[in-house]
Amino acid sequence: MAWRKRDLTTRRRFLWALTIAAPSGFLALEAGWMVTELGRQPWIIVGVLKTADAVTPMPGLIVPFATITLLYCALGVMVAVLLYRQIVRSPQT
Repeated sequence: MAWRKRDLTTRRRFLWALTIAAPSGFLALEAGWMVTELGRQPWIIVGVLKTADAVTPMPGLIVPFATITLLYCALGVMVAVLLYRQIVRSPQT
């Protein structure tokens, strides 16, 4: 369509394909996470190894945890402020 210089935004089939494909990245991310996390558990569930024994002790994790938590909170506040400003300043139709 691009080679023939036709506008894709008016093609109904393209818009439907785009609508269906839009959440596929999120679904792939979640499916990969599920496979990774569920793949770790079988030997623990069966009773060969307890979950408490499978955890690696890491002292001092409170500092990176707090730092990342504060960073994500700050980013969330920034996104909320920017979205609010964008909505308030949008032209009235």
